[in-house]
Amino acid sequence: MYSRSFSSPAFARFRKCIVVKRRIYKLMEEYKNRDANGEGRADGSGQERKALSALKSAPHLYFLLSMCTRAPYVVCDPETFDDEILVFLDRDEARAESERFSEQKIPVQAARVEGGHLLAFYTSLYTMGINALLTVVSGEREVIQLEEILQRRTPDSLPEGKVWVENPALYLTSLYYMQELRRQPNLEHTPQLQRLQEEITGHLKRGSYILGVEKETSRVPLMKLGADTVYQPFFTDALEFQKFNKEDKLRPLVIPFDKIMKALAPQAKGMLLNPMSINMPLALSQKEPLGKEGEAFETQ
Repeated sequence: MYSRSFSSPAFARFRKCIVVKRRIYKLMEEYKNRDANGEGRADGSGQERKALSALKSAPHLYFLLSMCTRAPYVVCDPETFDDEILVFLDRDEARAESERFSEQKIPVQAARVEGGHLLAFYTSLYTMGINALLTVVSGEREVIQLEEILQRRTPDSLPEGKVWVENPALYLTSLYYMQELRRQPNLEHTPQLQRLQEEITGHLKRGSYILGVEKETSRVPLMKLGADTVYQPFFTDALEFQKFNKEDKLRPLVIPFDKIMKALAPQAKGMLLNPMSINMPLALSQKEPLGKEGEAFETQ
């Protein structure tokens, strides 16, 4: 049984679910309950084992990619509080589901992962705070926990001198926030999104982040948003940093949030979090970087 106290992870997930519209719940419920012929599904541990085996050994699979975040589209199950993504073994089914979401004005597309990249894909889900996959095998839908597919390394397993930098709670909350904000920009000041902003602020202050520095010049990269607004890229984890540093021109520095202002270039308005995915600008106050809850940043 989940505790509903304000400090519990379950309640935090419940709050994130608020922004997931009822029509999304309906889509997910329909997806879970129908088989390939449109009939009800039958539960069984045999099907779950088959689904688990397929996800581990598939030559390729498909998932719904959010056009708002350039990351897997994530939905919080209102009953189990699982943070789920939809994955498919069949391309046509992935495309059909993508069209159903698009009809509800939820911009997604079917994206493919080759079998040789499955390990990296599943690992990346951990860094995003995603804990379950909703899939179909032999015409039946199954929810598979990510930990059943891939066991995570722990910080203790890192070589001496290496630092573990991940911010899954921040990443996950940001996914929910940006999925809604960019889909309907006028929703920015709704109570639901304001609550998500407050959660993001709390997670942001507790984290450490990766800053890229040019190996040859020690300069930091800057990115322009709009005509003249400059932001400085920061990364929630090593995978996001690697996406940005494909040419290997940057070396990583780990910066706790309370040191961010010292690391920020004078011309930068704030942080640009994970520019290769959520690309979320956080305008930090130079005078009061640790302001009241919900006021540490504003999103663009």
